[in-house]
Amino acid sequence: MIGSSPNKSCQLDPAPTWLVKDMRTLLSPPIAVLFNLSLATGCFPTEFKEAVVLPRLKKTGLDTSELSALCLLGLTAAFDTVDHELLLSRLERQFGLRDSILQ
Repeated sequence: MIGSSPNKSCQLDPAPTWLVKDMRTLLSPPIAVLFNLSLATGCFPTEFKEAVVLPRLKKTGLDTSELSALCLLGLTAAFDTVDHELLLSRLERQFGLRDSILQ
């Protein structure tokens, strides 16, 4: 799956995608350990919580220098309608997630 993915990269990537793909047999075991530790402890590295957001205008001909407001919607609004007890129960039952990862 990794080998067939495109070589696209982000400015936040610590290494170019082509290099990660070429070295995947060497990099996969330590990345899997870090991923599993993150799930087990509920701790996610701060460096991975960054994102680059580039707004794309849907209408052609608009002047991007006159962009007056950009509204970013948080996921909290979407989760306000979810029954949290039901969600936590299903995450534990179906995916085995429990303890600090659900807090």
